[in-house]
Amino acid sequence: MKGRRIITIVVTFIAGLYFLLDFIVPPTMPGVSFQAVVADWKPGSVSVRSGTSAPILYQLISKNNLRPQLLSSQRDTLGKPKLTAILLREAGVGAKVTVRIGPFVAAHIINPQSVSLADGTQLSLSPGQKWVTGAGSDPIATPTTGQPMSIEQVDGIVVSKDPGSIDFISRSGRVTRSLGDHTAVIKLARNGPGGEVSVDDLKVGDTAQIGPATTFVDNRDTAAQFNTVITTMAFGIGLLSLGMTHTRILVQRKTGWYLSIFFFFAVAMGVIAGVGKYEDPGTAARATSDFFVLRVIASVNSAIFSLLAFYMAAAAYRAFRVKTAEAALMMTSALIVMLGQTPFGSYLTSWMGEQYSALWLPNIAGWILRVPNTSVFRGLTFGVMLGAIATALRYWFSMEKSVSGGE
Repeated sequence: MKGRRIITIVVTFIAGLYFLLDFIVPPTMPGVSFQAVVADWKPGSVSVRSGTSAPILYQLISKNNLRPQLLSSQRDTLGKPKLTAILLREAGVGAKVTVRIGPFVAAHIINPQSVSLADGTQLSLSPGQKWVTGAGSDPIATPTTGQPMSIEQVDGIVVSKDPGSIDFISRSGRVTRSLGDHTAVIKLARNGPGGEVSVDDLKVGDTAQIGPATTFVDNRDTAAQFNTVITTMAFGIGLLSLGMTHTRILVQRKTGWYLSIFFFFAVAMGVIAGVGKYEDPGTAARATSDFFVLRVIASVNSAIFSLLAFYMAAAAYRAFRVKTAEAALMMTSALIVMLGQTPFGSYLTSWMGEQYSALWLPNIAGWILRVPNTSVFRGLTFGVMLGAIATALRYWFSMEKSVSGGE
């Protein structure tokens, strides 16, 4: 038992460290990042070779709404391999990638290796490339007009790449910053943290930040899969424990034994709905799954949330009774946020004029939701994730007596 406790503490600490750093560590390395207004940019390029053919150079820039897209084989939530779009910095030299251009519609067929679009753009296959249908990977023997298609180079090896550069306008003047192999480009938004983009997605006048990407940003999917495994094991063990408990109640005919029958019925209903969910539409299994999900589970959820509305109203009444300074602060914030979401709130403060727009109720309400509320929500989410991981591990290691069959 002591060893299990130590494992639980260590794993929970590692997971908590990840979630903490995911909240507070920026997407680029502090101290070496650079932020300014974009004046111009040079797109990146990558050379990809398939087999013994010569490498093909791709300029990662949109021309006629067609930009070469880098794809990598990754597993989805069901564990199946799936081609997923990646950024240039995620495609290291020697990595295996698939390059796709399109989809587009051919207006004229020049020959089996070349087509032209409606605007006159001519596209031709290079050695190692092939025509595929739409945005999929089904090969096309002969292109036809009016058919959505793409150009694809499958299982290519990255030979070399040029991440490109960005011209910034800063206080010291116009400067050019070349991007490195692991440089992240963050397009900053006016009302949010922004997100990582390709160089080609930037526009003149955008505010961008560049710098080396942090390790935790690149491993979010791995951490999410780790959390999924622990949670799934905990759910499985919890389901087995509940099955054993309700079986014992039925055998011993304890008080309320008939309620255990509904438990097994709900489990069977959930299994049928889950298995049939991934069947093709129109099949009997899919129809049965849709019936349980849409007609039974959805109705039960609606009934439960309808009952919860009364408890929420009662809780709000008790919380909004102004007896302390904290309650008064919460009451004032709630009133501002509610009024700020209505036209009446705009009417109350719009008379102050544009020079005092920061004091308008909608703007104050937006600031409350965007800054203090977000920080509190992140803190709550961090605590909830730690508690969920620790509880799941305790279930997994049978450290909870109620789950392991004890009294």
